[in-house]
Amino acid sequence: MAKETVRYPDALVARIEEFVTDSTAFESKSEYHRFASEFLLSLLDPGHEPSVLGYGEIFDDLEGELDDAFEPGDDEERFLETYIRVRRHLLHGEVGEARATVDEAYDVTDREALLLDELIGRSASARTDTASGRAPIGPQPRAVGNGQSGGTESHGATETERRDGAAEGESATVEEPPIESEG
Repeated sequence: MAKETVRYPDALVARIEEFVTDSTAFESKSEYHRFASEFLLSLLDPGHEPSVLGYGEIFDDLEGELDDAFEPGDDEERFLETYIRVRRHLLHGEVGEARATVDEAYDVTDREALLLDELIGRSASARTDTASGRAPIGPQPRAVGNGQSGGTESHGATETERRDGAAEGESATVEEPPIESEG
């Protein structure tokens, strides 16, 4: 067997030693490192066949812990569901209902609530700016079509317009000097 020296930070070594000591799945740090390497390779390459002796038994012992690590927790699902509800309210212009949804789901000081409040604030600000005639700051949603040109997108920007700061797909107002006839 090939032997390589690999250096790990002291904090990581201490954490691994603690885990191996508390674990019933591993007998030594080297077994842990061999398993970890094979496990990572099997994640990166689905066709990889682990060759470490006892890999299957170790995997079975750790399967419950691995499932918990790779599945979204209740908090993540709760946040996603709340985000979807808030977004639906905002799409219908129901800012008050969006704020009430956040208040029902989270305490005011929760970081999830702060993030959702930021979303609501940006949406309300964009609506206010649009109502007052000012364009909101930031990227604007584009009209989505069926692949045909038309709607709000402009596909005919000239090279002069692009040089003057408009990106491709956007039109810019460019004042061209009048063409004088020669002769």
